[in-house]
Amino acid sequence: MPAAFVTADEGTGLVHIAPAFGSDDWYLGRAQGLPTINPVGPDGRFTTGEWLEGRPVRETDPDIVEHLRTSGLLVRAEPHVHSYPHCWRCGTALIYWGKPSWYVATSRHKDELLAANETVTWRPDHVKHGRFGEWLANNVDWALSRDRYWGTPLPVWRCEDGHARCVGSLAELSQLCGRDVTGLDPHRPVIDEVTFACPECGGEARRVEAVIDAWFDSGSMPAGQWGYPWQPGSVEALALPADFICEAVDQTRGWFYSLLAVNTLVHGQVPYRTVLCVGHIVDADGRKMSKSVGNVIDPWEILETRGADPLRWWMFHQGSPWTSTRTSLEAIDASTADVVMTLWNTWSFFATYASLNGFDPRDTAVPAAADRPVLDRWLRARVNATVEAVTAALDDYQPLPAATALAELVDDLSNWYVRCNRRRFWRTDPSLDPADSLAAHATLHEALLTLSLLLGPFCPFLAERMWSELSRAPEEASVHLALWPQADPAAAAPDLTEEMALARHLVSLGRGARAQAGVKVRQPLRRALVALPPDSPHLLADLVAEELNVDEVEETSRIGELLSFDLVPNFRVLGPRLGEAVKSLRPALAAVDAQDVVDHLERGATYRLQLPDGPVDLGPEDIEVRVRGREGFSVSREGTAAVALDLVIDDELRRRGLLRDVIRQVQSLRRDLGLAMSDRIVLHLEGVDELRPEAELVGREVLAVEVRFGAGSGPGHPIEADDGRPARAWVIRP
Repeated sequence: MPAAFVTADEGTGLVHIAPAFGSDDWYLGRAQGLPTINPVGPDGRFTTGEWLEGRPVRETDPDIVEHLRTSGLLVRAEPHVHSYPHCWRCGTALIYWGKPSWYVATSRHKDELLAANETVTWRPDHVKHGRFGEWLANNVDWALSRDRYWGTPLPVWRCEDGHARCVGSLAELSQLCGRDVTGLDPHRPVIDEVTFACPECGGEARRVEAVIDAWFDSGSMPAGQWGYPWQPGSVEALALPADFICEAVDQTRGWFYSLLAVNTLVHGQVPYRTVLCVGHIVDADGRKMSKSVGNVIDPWEILETRGADPLRWWMFHQGSPWTSTRTSLEAIDASTADVVMTLWNTWSFFATYASLNGFDPRDTAVPAAADRPVLDRWLRARVNATVEAVTAALDDYQPLPAATALAELVDDLSNWYVRCNRRRFWRTDPSLDPADSLAAHATLHEALLTLSLLLGPFCPFLAERMWSELSRAPEEASVHLALWPQADPAAAAPDLTEEMALARHLVSLGRGARAQAGVKVRQPLRRALVALPPDSPHLLADLVAEELNVDEVEETSRIGELLSFDLVPNFRVLGPRLGEAVKSLRPALAAVDAQDVVDHLERGATYRLQLPDGPVDLGPEDIEVRVRGREGFSVSREGTAAVALDLVIDDELRRRGLLRDVIRQVQSLRRDLGLAMSDRIVLHLEGVDELRPEAELVGREVLAVEVRFGAGSGPGHPIEADDGRPARAWVIRP
């Protein structure tokens, strides 16, 4: 008989059929009218045959082959290697074994289940009509009974004549058996002792031995948790559907299915609105973790050495939760360093200066948000945009975009806002406007407080710690009891956001130009020339100048004023195409505006060049553009934006550079000596006498009550000067 599951690709193309030993065999045998004969007992031993009875089936293979041979029925015998089922725990070879079972006729309700699935949101989307939808479309009846000692008993009592009674409650069972059994343990073996007279024939009815598939319990969870329907209040407590559930993707045939089947068939309701399928955690090489293989990471090791929040953050931030997650301690550490520790350090920075300066967010002198400096208004806009992004992502059950938005805000907070505003937190600087410092403290406090709320679902312990120290609302004792932050339309500033993005881009280009020229960031330069296209946002020139450590920023609308372009034809491509006309290509290119050609090519467009023999269209593959900066400048360029740094350094610039370098090195000495931020010192400087006029500024920056020029007592600490001269510093506690 033909069968679609048999092919000639493996073996002979012929297989034996044993309907009691495999689903394919059973369905084919049923279609062909074959009997279902099972000569094997539940212990895996033959139950019939004089020379087979009592023997394990796998041990008899050689004897069966020999019996066929001696009976003249064997054509040929040879070993054949093929896949075979084994116990995944102990590796024992298994056999398929057919047995009678109790079923739920779920196949009759396939349309109801499919309709219910259409109302559910799945993450990832493809599971809805893929893995889960196909399982429903090919639904078979649910084999409900199991042979277990413990479990939810199948509530069916049956007499010897086969009359069956399904009992719905212990109260009903009490009526049937004529005594109160409502306090009885409803599990085996106690429940098996309860018998009653069959209502149909009067014979003794005993409970069938089977228990119910544990997955039925899992599907009954929404009702079972309340003792539905017998416990008082359980009917009112049953709330369907749940907003969302989450489990591994292999639960499409487990919990996800059992919930849908039980609650759709029993209650006529969908059990959940959203399902989030998570992928498996695998080792660093992508292999499933297994104790036998030895590639398991002990979760307690991670919790005890890294903590719960770093583990949680890594799981949210490493990728979509429904993809397989490659894990290692190194990956968790890297994720922690990039975001969690960066946020911790930023929070520590704020806490330190807020304590030193006595900052109180309830201070009525805090400037209104609209009156704060541009960086403060930008940060408020960034926080507001992050609230919108995280809220939208979590509402859509997409944790990765939410975690990504948080990580980007933490980076902006630490590597841009705090770095650009450090001086505003130094109340010891007499040149600092107190209102400006107060605005910086308030803005950073607001950002960190909102971050603690947004971080709650991801890093609950860190969020709680931050909230407990930042919040001044006694009625909200925990971040997890506080209201979720709402976006503030007044904080949105799309124009400012674009302007700040441009400023950061130019600062990045400028730093690239410094690195290219080998000029340290601490060395002031006279000017930076910035080329921007006409439609660029407003240039925050003062901010760019401050971050690039230049005295002024000059803007130009043509990049050609900073760069020279050499247009070199690709003769290997153009020669065969133009023939003799290629000879006129170089002079024709030299006669046109090189900037115009570059603009066309960088847009991916072609440039029409007039040759004596007619026009030719040139694309990016036809022309090599070579770029040269102006003499005395270091230029960094990306697209239509460029920054050129004037590299001429006179004595005054050099002295200012030395001043910043010395201050930096003394600050490092303070840290190395274990001084607190508020500790005052006496400073001796030797070998940098040209900084005498700046003694007051040096003292203010390093918290020195006195700055002396000349040797102090002891060996001192070497410091570096650009010209290589010997210089030393003495840091003394007064």
